[in-house]
Amino acid sequence: MTGGASPARRGIAFERDTRRALEHAGYFVVRAAGSHGPADLVALRRDHVPYLVSCKLDGYLTPDERLGLLETAFIAGGWPILAAKEKRGRVSLYALHGNGKQPMYELPIPKRANHARESETVDGARTQ
Repeated sequence: MTGGASPARRGIAFERDTRRALEHAGYFVVRAAGSHGPADLVALRRDHVPYLVSCKLDGYLTPDERLGLLETAFIAGGWPILAAKEKRGRVSLYALHGNGKQPMYELPIPKRANHARESETVDGARTQ
């Protein structure tokens, strides 16, 4: 096996990066891990229409994925959003409509916070 992360791992990492970028921008974000639904993330913020976000490293949605996201966003009263990684350290967000996409934001990906390991309590004492 060659080095480097698998495409699935890179995709999951990008979903987490996108989540952190949206949270840093003031959104409450829920990740739909393993759901295989049309949206990877749902981003909510007061006085904003909900975002249903599909995260794609290459920025490409198949026609079926695109249609599923558009239909789900319509039913939910949200905006269908495509998140793509086009520049290092940044997430590009696009609003989907019809057969096109409109650039919305380019958000920086914040650095990961240094959290205690799951095997440690808040005070640093080891757990089993």
